[in-house]
Amino acid sequence: ITVAENEFELPERSELFIELYPEDEPDLRPYAGYYLADHDNQTIFWAAPVKTDDLGALRVNPGTFADQHLKLQLSHQYWSHVECYPLDKNIDIKEAHENLLEQLSFMYIDVATSVTSTSTWSESECQSFISILSHCPQRRKTWTIARLTALMAQWQFQNLYGHPSARLDRTYSYEVEVNDPTPDADDKAEAEGDNTSNKSGTTATSRPSNHRWKKFKTRIEVYWQIFVAFMLRVTCMLLFDAPAAHNTALEKVWVDKIVHRVRFQDLINKTAKDWSDVSLLSTVLWTANMAFLAIPYPILDPQQQHPLTRVQTATRIAMITASLASTVFSVGSIAISLLHIRKHRTERTAEESCRFLETQHHQVYGHRPLAVLWSLPFAFLMWSVLTFSAAVMLFCVTAGGVLTEVMTLALSALIVWWICLSVWYFWRREVNWTLADGRRSFRMIFTDWLWEMKLGAEKFGKSFS
Repeated sequence: ITVAENEFELPERSELFIELYPEDEPDLRPYAGYYLADHDNQTIFWAAPVKTDDLGALRVNPGTFADQHLKLQLSHQYWSHVECYPLDKNIDIKEAHENLLEQLSFMYIDVATSVTSTSTWSESECQSFISILSHCPQRRKTWTIARLTALMAQWQFQNLYGHPSARLDRTYSYEVEVNDPTPDADDKAEAEGDNTSNKSGTTATSRPSNHRWKKFKTRIEVYWQIFVAFMLRVTCMLLFDAPAAHNTALEKVWVDKIVHRVRFQDLINKTAKDWSDVSLLSTVLWTANMAFLAIPYPILDPQQQHPLTRVQTATRIAMITASLASTVFSVGSIAISLLHIRKHRTERTAEESCRFLETQHHQVYGHRPLAVLWSLPFAFLMWSVLTFSAAVMLFCVTAGGVLTEVMTLALSALIVWWICLSVWYFWRREVNWTLADGRRSFRMIFTDWLWEMKLGAEKFGKSFS
């Protein structure tokens, strides 16, 4: 009926797919869903205009669409149709096989020569697909080609193939926030109140109070965001800036809310190995603290009868406190490492990985809270090392004579100097404060956690205007 009403001319080789709605949906029962598959152009179409939202493209900014780009989504839908109904007569298997091999070969070379490839498959997976296509039985080749081609078209659509600014680097973000031009209910009510008051010449007494409450609420929200951002920054400093590396890695595997399963799994495997190593070192420190606390004091004369001086008592208390603090940090590092390893031990699919990163992402602070949690095992290990070193230093100073104290302090100062020099040397070269194109590097973004608060501050200023 729709084809006849619109005087639509159907292609020569086309198929009609009709979906009858179930009986438990009475609102849709009189109607049926449909689409038409064009086998000559390898696309699907409808006899009536269709919005881009109906194509499954909700995650892509509508402002980034191009005609060739949208054709990829239609091509993905078509090959998904062929995958469900793999009839050999519908497609040219030889031509489709050659095109798929070309794309897989290109993807294989791209992954092998680029660490930021947009490919969703690894080298071994591309090689396996090429081998499978060469040895696949003829009666099964249609479904195999359709499945891989559909996934390829979806991958190309997500990376804006066919667009003038296609994504050639998986770390390049193309997503742009689009402001909703439709006003909310409060703005509508306020506008209607303004119109009413202008027409009648009167002003409602409730409008000033509502406006003041709205400004006060906006002020509280902005101040709260700034406070939380400041506390996150202080926490990052206390954790030796370890969340910086985790946040960088998380942002690189979740560009424009697109997750590459292979890249994300590599990140999880590397991070889990770091947690395992940290847990092992924390266990060693835990054992060392237990042995350290068993040493009698004073070490030179454990059987002496005269009481300790105030300095000796304070030193002993500080030494035991530092060792116990090191033990607590070691236990905390081990416990959190085991929890993280158990949480991320199983492999996730691309959908599960995307769902995990989306649930852990904050609209203001991004993945910084998750990065803080991931960095706790390493940070607790570092605090355990520092407190244990302080306990050993106090023991060396009080256990020997003057010569021992001088040599221990001199050696400790030298070691601290070399540690600080090493940290400064590698920190300065791994972190570029200003990039060549003028953009801020990750170090600056991670340090300035109030960067994303500027939008809130602008709204805050507008609300008081």
